[in-house]
Amino acid sequence: MKLSERAAIGFKKKEAKPPAGPQTRLVTRRSDGVIEARTGEGRLLAHYNPRTNETRDPRGDLVGLGNRLPRILQAAEAAAAARAKRS
Repeated sequence: MKLSERAAIGFKKKEAKPPAGPQTRLVTRRSDGVIEARTGEGRLLAHYNPRTNETRDPRGDLVGLGNRLPRILQAAEAAAAARAKRS
């Protein structure tokens, strides 16, 4: 069955639904291997470079050696929950 036949019958393309509620964090891997942690709005929280084994903040300042992204993401999620609770 060709795509045009599927469209004529009424088949719809399945699209991924966004998760319910606000997305508080996002982890992506760039093509150079650097892993970035971002907020749901896209603001960079920190990035980890496995070649140098360093985690750095958005300004480029050293946070620590090793992958510290899980702890940074936990702190960001806790801060978002606290802000939501105050509102």
